[in-house]
Amino acid sequence: MGKPANLALGQQIADSSITLVRDNGKLLPLKSSGTATTGLPYQRVEEVRDNVVAIIFSDDMRTEAGRALERQIRERVPDANVIYVDPRIATAIAEDILKDVDAARSVIAAVYEVPVPGKVMKDAAGLTNSVGLSDASGSLLQKVLDHAADKTAVLAMGNPYLAQDFPAIQNYLCTFSNATVSEAGVVKALFGEIAIGGHLPVSIPNIAQRGAGLERPAQIAQGGSRHAYPATNHN
Repeated sequence: MGKPANLALGQQIADSSITLVRDNGKLLPLKSSGTATTGLPYQRVEEVRDNVVAIIFSDDMRTEAGRALERQIRERVPDANVIYVDPRIATAIAEDILKDVDAARSVIAAVYEVPVPGKVMKDAAGLTNSVGLSDASGSLLQKVLDHAADKTAVLAMGNPYLAQDFPAIQNYLCTFSNATVSEAGVVKALFGEIAIGGHLPVSIPNIAQRGAGLERPAQIAQGGSRHAYPATNHN
């Protein structure tokens, strides 16, 4: 499984599966911001960390969820403000996150929620089986959308049904996996480095039918120049 040819095939499959369900025509593709600063000890460098804010939602921020995604984002935006969130801290840091979101040029909300049979979540009605976000994390994501839906790309890292609980999402990409190859693939898609051609294998209630998927060509031509996607309706 570790042979280069197998790894390359896995990346190709992951890239091909990326599905763009909603696109408001205002955000994608994101723009990279060059290389990191030299960090020489005698140079004073004022960090600018509000151009891109990436919020990584998971069940437990102490796990590896989102680490590869962060590395991929920082390769393109070295000063990106990457914030990890889980249900234990979501409420406590919500105010600070929303300040960062308000100041950002673009926001990435990556949700690591993989459907697991028998997963139990506590909500207002008690303990229930769920494939969705906890109340605290879900509330924070909704507030992010309330503040900045038009400049937020929501990444469903495993669970395509996420959007049915957040109809305000305007830019929505599904990976159907949280494997490292999917993290690399979705970041390449966000920055227009690969074509997007995936289609939903399932229907998302009130969001999109099976087979739906907005196709986009790669947006980086030879020499690194970019051209914008044509504006599209996000429905």
